[in-house]
Amino acid sequence: MLNVIGTNWDKYSKQEISDLKTNDEQVTQIVAKYGIEKVAAQARPT
Repeated sequence: MLNVIGTNWDKYSKQEISDLKTNDEQVTQIVAKYGIEKVAAQARPT
């Protein structure tokens, strides 16, 4: 899963990826880093 996040969301550092524990944390970080809506972040593969 961590490799997929790094591939699909290239603004993440390896440390940030390893710190993510839940899907909700992932979505929150995606919304903050990419400025997209929560629904769109949830729809994209993590």
